[in-house]
Amino acid sequence: MNDTTIEDIQSLTPAQAAKVLQVSVRTLGLWRHDGIGPDYFMAGRLPRYRATDIARWQARQIVVKMRPRSRR
Repeated sequence: MNDTTIEDIQSLTPAQAAKVLQVSVRTLGLWRHDGIGPDYFMAGRLPRYRATDIARWQARQIVVKMRPRSRR
């Protein structure tokens, strides 16, 4: 049996993806152009995003701050 979930196949428009990411559609377009945003696919001439790709990209954006070493 296939373990595909709706998150694996859900297709979001740039406006929907931008809303999820809390950025403008323009910013999302710039990220696509620069190759720095979440993965996307083309449905004909229209870019689409999978929810799983957005979640994966968000997880890679986590920044861990290191405490500065104390001087002795």
